[in-house]
Amino acid sequence: MHECMNNLTLKDFVSQVFGQIKPNLLKTFKNNLEEALLNLRDQIIGNQRYQRGSALKRWGFTVRKYIATPLGRLEQVRIPRIRNATQEVRLFIDRYCHFSKDLFEQIILAQAFNMSTRKLSVWIRQATHDWITYPTLSKLIKNIQHDLEQIRQKPIPEDIQALIVDGLWTKYRKKGKAVLLVALGLDSKGTIFLLDWQCCSSENTEQWFNLFKRLKKRGLDKVTMVTGDGSLGLPAAVKEAFPSAHFQLCLWHLWRDLAKKTKKLTFRQKNRLYHDFWEVFNAFSLEECYQKYLDFLTKWGKFDPKISTFMARYENNLFHFYLFPEQYRHRLRTVNMAEGFFKHLRDFVKRFPGFIDEKHLSTVMTIFLFGINKYRADFYQPFPNKGGAFVYAF
Repeated sequence: MHECMNNLTLKDFVSQVFGQIKPNLLKTFKNNLEEALLNLRDQIIGNQRYQRGSALKRWGFTVRKYIATPLGRLEQVRIPRIRNATQEVRLFIDRYCHFSKDLFEQIILAQAFNMSTRKLSVWIRQATHDWITYPTLSKLIKNIQHDLEQIRQKPIPEDIQALIVDGLWTKYRKKGKAVLLVALGLDSKGTIFLLDWQCCSSENTEQWFNLFKRLKKRGLDKVTMVTGDGSLGLPAAVKEAFPSAHFQLCLWHLWRDLAKKTKKLTFRQKNRLYHDFWEVFNAFSLEECYQKYLDFLTKWGKFDPKISTFMARYENNLFHFYLFPEQYRHRLRTVNMAEGFFKHLRDFVKRFPGFIDEKHLSTVMTIFLFGINKYRADFYQPFPNKGGAFVYAF
Protein backbone atom coordinates (compact mmCIF):
# COMPACT_ATOMS: atom_id res chain seq x y z
CA MET A 1 0.00 0.00 0.00
CA HIS A 2 2.83 2.35 0.88
CA GLU A 3 4.58 1.72 -2.46
CA CYS A 4 1.32 2.32 -4.34
CA MET A 5 0.90 5.70 -2.62
CA ASN A 6 4.46 6.69 -3.53
CA ASN A 7 3.69 6.09 -7.23
CA LEU A 8 0.50 8.19 -7.13
CA THR A 9 0.75 11.78 -8.38
CA LEU A 10 -1.37 14.61 -7.04
CA LYS A 11 -2.84 15.06 -10.52
CA ASP A 12 -3.97 11.42 -10.59
CA PHE A 13 -5.40 11.68 -7.08
CA VAL A 14 -7.38 14.83 -7.96
CA SER A 15 -8.73 13.06 -11.06
CA GLN A 16 -9.83 10.10 -8.95
CA VAL A 17 -11.65 12.30 -6.44
CA PHE A 18 -13.32 14.30 -9.22
CA GLY A 19 -14.40 11.08 -10.90
CA GLN A 20 -16.10 10.01 -7.67
CA ILE A 21 -18.01 13.26 -7.10
CA LYS A 22 -18.74 14.09 -10.77
CA PRO A 23 -21.95 11.99 -10.99
CA ASN A 24 -23.40 13.74 -7.94
CA LEU A 25 -22.34 17.14 -9.32
CA LEU A 26 -24.03 16.44 -12.64
CA LYS A 27 -27.17 15.22 -10.85
CA THR A 28 -27.29 18.37 -8.73
CA PHE A 29 -26.61 20.51 -11.79
CA LYS A 30 -29.46 18.84 -13.70
CA ASN A 31 -31.91 19.21 -10.80
CA ASN A 32 -31.10 22.89 -10.35
CA LEU A 33 -31.38 23.48 -14.09
CA GLU A 34 -34.80 21.83 -14.33
CA GLU A 35 -36.01 23.78 -11.29
CA ALA A 36 -34.81 27.03 -12.84
CA LEU A 37 -36.64 26.12 -16.07
CA LEU A 38 -39.87 25.63 -14.16
CA ASN A 39 -39.45 28.99 -12.43
CA LEU A 40 -38.79 30.64 -15.79
CA ARG A 41 -41.92 29.07 -17.25
CA ASP A 42 -44.08 30.25 -14.31
CA GLN A 43 -42.59 33.72 -14.55
CA ILE A 44 -43.47 33.96 -18.26
CA ILE A 45 -47.03 32.70 -17.80
CA GLY A 46 -47.67 34.83 -14.73
CA ASN A 47 -50.47 32.73 -13.20
CA GLN A 48 -50.18 29.86 -10.77
CA ARG A 49 -50.99 26.34 -11.90
CA TYR A 50 -54.76 25.81 -12.65
CA GLN A 51 -55.35 29.56 -12.27
CA ARG A 52 -57.29 31.13 -15.12
CA GLY A 53 -56.81 34.45 -16.88
CA SER A 54 -53.55 33.99 -18.80
CA ALA A 55 -53.35 33.68 -22.58
CA LEU A 56 -50.39 31.29 -22.14
CA LYS A 57 -50.85 27.75 -20.85
CA ARG A 58 -48.56 25.07 -19.47
CA TRP A 59 -48.22 22.30 -22.05
CA GLY A 60 -46.17 19.51 -20.54
CA PHE A 61 -42.49 18.88 -21.24
CA THR A 62 -40.07 17.97 -24.00
CA VAL A 63 -36.97 15.94 -23.19
CA ARG A 64 -33.61 17.13 -24.48
CA LYS A 65 -31.46 14.05 -25.03
CA TYR A 66 -28.31 15.77 -23.83
CA ILE A 67 -26.71 19.16 -23.20
CA ALA A 68 -22.90 19.29 -23.27
CA THR A 69 -21.40 21.56 -20.58
CA PRO A 70 -17.82 22.19 -19.37
CA LEU A 71 -18.61 20.07 -16.30
CA GLY A 72 -19.88 17.14 -18.33
CA ARG A 73 -22.91 15.86 -20.22
CA LEU A 74 -26.43 16.35 -18.84
CA GLU A 75 -28.82 13.71 -20.17
CA GLN A 76 -32.62 13.58 -20.44
CA VAL A 77 -33.18 17.19 -19.40
CA ARG A 78 -36.90 18.10 -19.12
CA ILE A 79 -37.70 21.39 -20.90
CA PRO A 80 -41.11 22.93 -20.07
CA ARG A 81 -43.43 23.74 -22.97
CA ILE A 82 -45.82 26.70 -23.29
CA ARG A 83 -48.58 27.36 -25.79
CA ASN A 84 -51.25 29.93 -26.52
CA ALA A 85 -54.67 29.27 -28.05
CA THR A 86 -53.31 28.27 -31.46
CA GLN A 87 -49.68 27.17 -31.29
CA GLU A 88 -46.65 26.41 -29.13
CA VAL A 89 -44.62 29.31 -27.78
CA ARG A 90 -40.98 28.32 -27.71
CA LEU A 91 -39.17 28.97 -24.45
CA PHE A 92 -35.75 29.29 -26.14
CA ILE A 93 -34.82 30.22 -29.70
CA ASP A 94 -32.01 27.62 -29.97
CA ARG A 95 -34.40 24.72 -30.31
CA TYR A 96 -31.84 22.11 -31.39
CA CYS A 97 -28.70 23.37 -29.64
CA HIS A 98 -26.98 20.72 -27.51
CA PHE A 99 -24.02 22.81 -26.31
CA SER A 100 -23.96 25.30 -23.45
CA LYS A 101 -22.66 28.81 -24.08
CA ASP A 102 -19.57 28.28 -21.90
CA LEU A 103 -18.55 25.18 -23.81
CA PHE A 104 -19.22 26.89 -27.13
CA GLU A 105 -16.96 29.80 -26.14
CA GLN A 106 -14.20 27.38 -25.16
CA ILE A 107 -14.51 25.68 -28.55
CA ILE A 108 -14.05 28.98 -30.41
CA LEU A 109 -11.19 30.00 -28.11
CA ALA A 110 -9.42 26.70 -28.82
CA GLN A 111 -9.83 27.29 -32.54
CA ALA A 112 -8.45 30.82 -32.22
CA PHE A 113 -5.33 29.44 -30.51
CA ASN A 114 -4.63 27.11 -33.43
CA MET A 115 -6.22 23.93 -32.13
CA SER A 116 -7.25 21.92 -35.18
CA THR A 117 -10.76 20.55 -35.61
CA ARG A 118 -9.42 17.00 -35.35
CA LYS A 119 -7.74 17.66 -32.00
CA LEU A 120 -10.78 19.59 -30.85
CA SER A 121 -12.99 16.61 -31.60
CA VAL A 122 -10.80 14.40 -29.40
CA TRP A 123 -10.90 16.96 -26.61
CA ILE A 124 -14.71 17.26 -26.76
CA ARG A 125 -14.98 13.46 -26.80
CA GLN A 126 -12.92 13.19 -23.61
CA ALA A 127 -14.74 16.05 -21.84
CA THR A 128 -18.36 15.38 -22.84
CA HIS A 129 -18.38 11.90 -24.39
CA ASP A 130 -19.67 13.41 -27.62
CA TRP A 131 -18.22 14.08 -31.07
CA ILE A 132 -18.14 17.50 -32.71
CA THR A 133 -17.77 17.50 -36.48
CA TYR A 134 -16.72 20.32 -38.77
CA PRO A 135 -20.32 20.95 -39.96
CA THR A 136 -21.38 21.22 -36.31
CA LEU A 137 -18.55 23.67 -35.61
CA SER A 138 -19.52 25.71 -38.68
CA LYS A 139 -23.09 25.89 -37.40
CA LEU A 140 -21.87 27.15 -34.03
CA ILE A 141 -19.69 29.79 -35.69
CA LYS A 142 -22.63 31.12 -37.70
CA ASN A 143 -24.33 31.95 -34.40
CA ILE A 144 -21.73 34.64 -33.67
CA GLN A 145 -20.88 35.53 -37.26
CA HIS A 146 -24.18 37.34 -37.65
CA ASP A 147 -23.56 39.27 -34.41
CA LEU A 148 -20.10 40.28 -35.62
CA GLU A 149 -21.47 41.61 -38.89
CA GLN A 150 -24.04 43.62 -36.94
CA ILE A 151 -21.24 45.13 -34.85
CA ARG A 152 -19.41 46.15 -38.04
CA GLN A 153 -22.50 48.13 -39.02
CA LYS A 154 -22.91 49.98 -35.71
CA PRO A 155 -22.06 53.70 -35.43
CA ILE A 156 -18.44 54.44 -34.50
CA PRO A 157 -17.95 56.32 -31.18
CA GLU A 158 -17.57 60.07 -31.61
CA ASP A 159 -14.31 60.25 -29.66
CA ILE A 160 -12.27 58.28 -32.23
CA GLN A 161 -9.64 60.89 -33.12
CA ALA A 162 -7.01 58.99 -35.10
CA LEU A 163 -6.61 55.93 -37.29
CA ILE A 164 -3.77 53.42 -37.57
CA VAL A 165 -3.99 51.51 -40.83
CA ASP A 166 -1.89 48.73 -42.28
CA GLY A 167 -2.13 45.70 -44.55
CA LEU A 168 -1.40 42.02 -43.95
CA TRP A 169 -0.34 40.17 -47.08
CA THR A 170 -1.73 36.67 -47.54
CA LYS A 171 -3.16 34.82 -50.53
CA TYR A 172 -6.30 33.54 -52.15
CA ARG A 173 -6.43 29.88 -53.04
CA LYS A 174 -5.48 29.49 -56.71
CA LYS A 175 -6.01 33.23 -57.26
CA GLY A 176 -2.69 34.78 -56.26
CA LYS A 177 -1.81 37.27 -53.55
CA ALA A 178 -4.28 39.05 -51.30
CA VAL A 179 -3.94 41.78 -48.69
CA LEU A 180 -6.08 42.31 -45.61
CA LEU A 181 -6.49 46.05 -44.97
CA VAL A 182 -7.17 46.85 -41.31
CA ALA A 183 -8.20 50.09 -39.63
CA LEU A 184 -7.61 50.64 -35.91
CA GLY A 185 -9.10 53.63 -34.11
CA LEU A 186 -7.72 55.52 -31.10
CA ASP A 187 -10.13 57.27 -28.75
CA SER A 188 -9.63 60.22 -26.38
CA LYS A 189 -8.35 57.90 -23.59
CA GLY A 190 -5.66 56.31 -25.75
CA THR A 191 -7.53 53.01 -26.12
CA ILE A 192 -7.24 51.30 -29.50
CA PHE A 193 -10.11 49.49 -31.19
CA LEU A 194 -10.38 47.39 -34.32
CA LEU A 195 -12.91 49.26 -36.45
CA ASP A 196 -13.09 47.36 -39.73
CA TRP A 197 -11.18 45.39 -42.35
CA GLN A 198 -11.26 44.57 -46.04
CA CYS A 199 -9.63 41.87 -48.14
CA CYS A 200 -8.51 42.81 -51.65
CA SER A 201 -5.74 42.18 -54.18
CA SER A 202 -3.63 45.34 -53.68
CA GLU A 203 -3.11 48.41 -51.49
CA ASN A 204 -4.17 50.94 -54.12
CA THR A 205 -6.06 54.18 -53.57
CA GLU A 206 -9.43 52.72 -54.53
CA GLN A 207 -9.26 49.88 -51.99
CA TRP A 208 -8.14 52.14 -49.15
CA PHE A 209 -10.85 54.66 -50.03
CA ASN A 210 -13.51 51.91 -49.98
CA LEU A 211 -12.44 51.00 -46.43
CA PHE A 212 -12.51 54.65 -45.33
CA LYS A 213 -15.89 55.17 -47.01
CA ARG A 214 -17.44 52.39 -44.91
CA LEU A 215 -16.00 53.99 -41.77
CA LYS A 216 -17.41 57.39 -42.71
CA LYS A 217 -20.80 55.80 -43.38
CA ARG A 218 -20.78 54.60 -39.77
CA GLY A 219 -20.15 58.14 -38.51
CA LEU A 220 -16.36 58.52 -38.46
CA ASP A 221 -15.95 62.21 -39.33
CA LYS A 222 -13.70 63.70 -36.63
CA VAL A 223 -10.40 62.09 -37.59
CA THR A 224 -7.47 64.47 -37.24
CA MET A 225 -4.68 62.07 -38.22
CA VAL A 226 -4.12 58.78 -40.05
CA THR A 227 -0.93 56.78 -39.46
CA GLY A 228 0.27 54.43 -42.18
CA ASP A 229 3.37 52.95 -43.77
CA GLY A 230 3.20 55.16 -46.86
CA SER A 231 2.17 52.39 -49.24
CA LEU A 232 1.25 53.49 -52.73
CA GLY A 233 -2.27 54.83 -52.78
CA LEU A 234 -2.71 55.36 -49.04
CA PRO A 235 -1.83 59.10 -48.75
CA ALA A 236 -4.12 59.93 -51.69
CA ALA A 237 -6.98 57.91 -50.17
CA VAL A 238 -6.56 59.70 -46.83
CA LYS A 239 -6.65 63.09 -48.54
CA GLU A 240 -9.77 62.17 -50.48
CA ALA A 241 -11.67 60.57 -47.57
CA PHE A 242 -10.56 62.91 -44.76
CA PRO A 243 -9.54 66.25 -46.35
CA SER A 244 -8.78 67.93 -43.00
CA ALA A 245 -6.80 65.01 -41.54
CA HIS A 246 -3.00 64.81 -41.45
CA PHE A 247 -1.11 61.80 -42.76
CA GLN A 248 1.54 60.54 -40.32
CA LEU A 249 4.21 58.33 -41.89
CA CYS A 250 5.21 55.32 -39.79
CA LEU A 251 8.62 56.21 -38.36
CA TRP A 252 9.73 52.57 -38.20
CA HIS A 253 9.15 52.13 -41.93
CA LEU A 254 10.95 55.44 -42.49
CA TRP A 255 13.96 54.21 -40.53
CA ARG A 256 14.00 50.91 -42.39
CA ASP A 257 14.07 52.71 -45.74
CA LEU A 258 16.72 55.13 -44.49
CA ALA A 259 18.95 52.22 -43.42
CA LYS A 260 18.78 50.84 -46.96
CA LYS A 261 20.02 54.18 -48.31
CA THR A 262 23.09 54.25 -46.06
CA LYS A 263 24.87 51.03 -46.94
CA LYS A 264 28.21 52.81 -47.19
CA LEU A 265 28.27 53.65 -43.48
CA THR A 266 30.24 51.45 -41.11
CA PHE A 267 28.54 49.22 -38.56
CA ARG A 268 29.36 51.64 -35.74
CA GLN A 269 28.10 54.61 -37.75
CA LYS A 270 24.80 52.84 -38.47
CA ASN A 271 24.31 52.15 -34.77
CA ARG A 272 24.97 55.83 -34.04
CA LEU A 273 22.59 56.85 -36.83
CA TYR A 274 19.86 54.62 -35.38
CA HIS A 275 20.30 56.17 -31.94
CA ASP A 276 20.25 59.75 -33.26
CA PHE A 277 17.24 59.08 -35.48
CA TRP A 278 15.03 57.98 -32.59
CA GLU A 279 16.38 60.71 -30.31
CA VAL A 280 14.83 63.21 -32.72
CA PHE A 281 11.33 61.78 -32.30
CA ASN A 282 11.66 61.06 -28.59
CA ALA A 283 11.69 64.79 -27.89
CA PHE A 284 9.06 65.96 -25.42
CA SER A 285 7.75 68.93 -27.42
CA LEU A 286 7.36 69.72 -31.09
CA GLU A 287 9.79 72.64 -30.86
CA GLU A 288 12.45 70.42 -29.32
CA CYS A 289 11.80 67.81 -32.01
CA TYR A 290 12.29 70.37 -34.80
CA GLN A 291 15.60 71.49 -33.31
CA LYS A 292 16.87 67.93 -32.95
CA TYR A 293 15.74 67.21 -36.50
CA LEU A 294 17.81 70.12 -37.87
CA ASP A 295 20.82 69.02 -35.81
CA PHE A 296 20.38 65.49 -37.15
CA LEU A 297 20.42 66.68 -40.77
CA THR A 298 23.43 68.91 -40.16
CA LYS A 299 25.44 66.14 -38.50
CA TRP A 300 24.66 63.24 -40.82
CA GLY A 301 24.45 65.26 -44.02
CA LYS A 302 28.24 65.56 -43.79
CA PHE A 303 28.63 61.77 -43.84
CA ASP A 304 26.17 61.12 -46.65
CA PRO A 305 24.18 63.82 -48.52
CA LYS A 306 21.55 61.18 -49.42
CA ILE A 307 20.32 61.28 -45.81
CA SER A 308 19.25 64.92 -46.02
CA THR A 309 17.67 64.41 -49.43
CA PHE A 310 15.78 61.35 -48.28
CA MET A 311 14.45 62.92 -45.06
CA ALA A 312 13.39 66.11 -46.88
CA ARG A 313 11.14 64.02 -49.10
CA TYR A 314 8.94 63.00 -46.15
CA GLU A 315 9.40 65.76 -43.54
CA ASN A 316 5.87 67.13 -44.06
CA ASN A 317 4.44 63.87 -42.67
CA LEU A 318 6.77 63.19 -39.72
CA PHE A 319 5.63 65.38 -36.82
CA HIS A 320 1.81 65.22 -36.69
CA PHE A 321 1.74 62.75 -33.77
CA TYR A 322 2.70 65.70 -31.52
CA LEU A 323 -0.90 66.90 -31.88
CA PHE A 324 -1.88 64.29 -29.29
CA PRO A 325 -1.21 63.98 -25.53
CA GLU A 326 2.25 62.80 -24.53
CA GLN A 327 1.03 59.70 -22.65
CA TYR A 328 -0.10 57.90 -25.79
CA ARG A 329 1.36 59.76 -28.77
CA HIS A 330 4.03 57.04 -29.13
CA ARG A 331 1.28 54.69 -30.33
CA LEU A 332 0.55 56.99 -33.25
CA ARG A 333 4.04 57.51 -34.63
CA THR A 334 4.29 53.95 -35.97
CA VAL A 335 1.94 51.17 -37.09
CA ASN A 336 3.30 48.87 -34.37
CA MET A 337 -0.15 48.42 -32.85
CA ALA A 338 -1.42 47.07 -36.16
CA GLU A 339 1.70 44.93 -36.54
CA GLY A 340 1.15 43.48 -33.06
CA PHE A 341 -2.41 42.61 -34.00
CA PHE A 342 -1.16 41.08 -37.26
CA LYS A 343 1.42 38.98 -35.43
CA HIS A 344 -1.26 36.91 -33.73
CA LEU A 345 -3.52 36.94 -36.79
CA ARG A 346 -0.66 35.80 -39.03
CA ASP A 347 0.01 32.80 -36.79
CA PHE A 348 -3.67 31.89 -36.95
CA VAL A 349 -3.96 32.34 -40.72
CA LYS A 350 -1.01 29.97 -41.27
CA ARG A 351 -3.39 27.12 -40.50
CA PHE A 352 -5.15 27.84 -43.78
CA PRO A 353 -3.61 27.47 -47.26
CA GLY A 354 -5.26 30.78 -48.17
CA PHE A 355 -8.66 32.44 -48.28
CA ILE A 356 -11.27 30.88 -50.55
CA ASP A 357 -13.34 34.05 -50.87
CA GLU A 358 -14.73 36.91 -48.80
CA LYS A 359 -17.14 34.58 -47.02
CA HIS A 360 -14.28 32.35 -45.90
CA LEU A 361 -12.34 35.40 -44.72
CA SER A 362 -15.35 36.46 -42.65
CA THR A 363 -15.45 33.03 -41.00
CA VAL A 364 -11.72 33.11 -40.20
CA MET A 365 -11.95 36.63 -38.74
CA THR A 366 -15.01 35.64 -36.69
CA ILE A 367 -13.14 32.79 -35.01
CA PHE A 368 -10.04 34.91 -34.41
CA LEU A 369 -11.79 38.02 -33.09
CA PHE A 370 -14.15 36.08 -30.84
CA GLY A 371 -11.13 34.24 -29.43
CA ILE A 372 -9.32 37.52 -28.74
CA ASN A 373 -12.27 39.00 -26.86
CA LYS A 374 -12.83 35.79 -24.91
CA TYR A 375 -9.14 35.63 -23.98
CA ARG A 376 -9.10 39.25 -22.91
CA ALA A 377 -12.25 38.88 -20.82
CA ASP A 378 -11.03 35.75 -19.01
CA PHE A 379 -7.23 35.94 -18.87
CA TYR A 380 -5.81 39.33 -19.87
CA GLN A 381 -4.62 41.48 -16.95
CA PRO A 382 -3.16 44.87 -17.99
CA PHE A 383 -0.22 46.26 -16.08
CA PRO A 384 -0.98 49.17 -13.72
CA ASN A 385 -0.83 52.58 -15.43
CA LYS A 386 -0.26 50.94 -18.81
CA GLY A 387 -3.83 50.22 -19.87
CA GLY A 388 -5.15 51.03 -23.31
CA ALA A 389 -2.41 49.41 -25.40
CA PHE A 390 -4.39 46.26 -26.00
CA VAL A 391 -6.33 46.18 -29.28
CA TYR A 392 -10.00 45.59 -28.51
CA ALA A 393 -11.38 43.22 -31.14
CA PHE A 394 -14.86 44.82 -31.20
